[in-house]
Amino acid sequence: MDHFGSADGLTGDRVMALFEDREGDIWVATTKGIDCSRDLAVATLSMKEGLGTPEVDTVIASRDVWAGGDESLDALKDGRITFFRTCKNLPGGGRW
Repeated sequence: MDHFGSADGLTGDRVMALFEDREGDIWVATTKGIDCSRDLAVATLSMKEGLGTPEVDTVIASRDVWAGGDESLDALKDGRITFFRTCKNLPGGGRW
């Protein structure tokens, strides 16, 4: 077993959710962003890379990868991030 944290390149030290997609990639939602581990290489996505929320609470994969947090719902597709804010683009006023 290995331990990975922000010192190893993850966006944060507190993990909120884990998900393995059908390609075997491991998605890690942290309090600071979302990370994807593939063949021991970690790809990092945070607000620096364009996420609309600093904290990712949930991840789900369909044709796209969706990440939800306190401030937005983000869609990751073909290397691009599109985010939707609750107040502007999504119905309801609370968390999803």
